Amino acid sequence: MCRVMKLNRSGFYAWLNKSHSDRPIEDNRLFKLIKEFYVASGGTYSSPRIHQDLREAGGKCSVNRVAKIMRLHNLKAQIGYKRRYIKGGTPSRVADNVSTPI
Repeated sequence: MCRVMKLNRSGFYAWLNKSHSDRPIEDNRLFKLIKEFYVASGGTYSSPRIHQDLREAGGKCSVNRVAKIMRLHNLKAQIGYKRRYIKGGTPSRVADNVSTPI
């Protein structure tokens, strides 16, 4: 197989025995930082604010990557200080569909 693809045998076995690539390792490192900032905010920060905190801490990544990592680990910003009010009242009445003879 190595001859057909023109690869070195040692490179193939090094790739075969490698546990993870660099991207998932970096994602795990970022997830630990994201989780730390998320817990510190009380669960109210979403990806743009957490990205801003990461930038201030010296990390380099995009908002979309932070959003992807948060989505994979089910970290969602919760409404922290606002309360949603539902206006009560009677439901509206719809007129009956009555056809008149012509």
